[in-house]
Amino acid sequence: MTGRCGGADSRPAPAPAATAGKPTAHEDHELPDQPVRTVDPEVERLAHVVVDGLIARLALEPAVPASSLLDSLAGQLEQAAALHRLGVVRRTPS
Repeated sequence: MTGRCGGADSRPAPAPAATAGKPTAHEDHELPDQPVRTVDPEVERLAHVVVDGLIARLALEPAVPASSLLDSLAGQLEQAAALHRLGVVRRTPS
């Protein structure tokens, strides 16, 4: 019976090498610098405007469940991000 575990001619698995305290091949090299993720200033500004508006609305209408307002915020932020990716710029009235 060859090839089966525990067969007459099977060999025990080799014991793991003693590597405690020794760096492995991937630990002795530093990782390259990763780019810092940044948020577009317009998206950040829009997020602050929306959040400030929601805070004001909560102050005026405490009966509105906060979860629905947060869902609305999430939708508006997703829409703002999608418009930003498409290059849509909101014109400010002059």
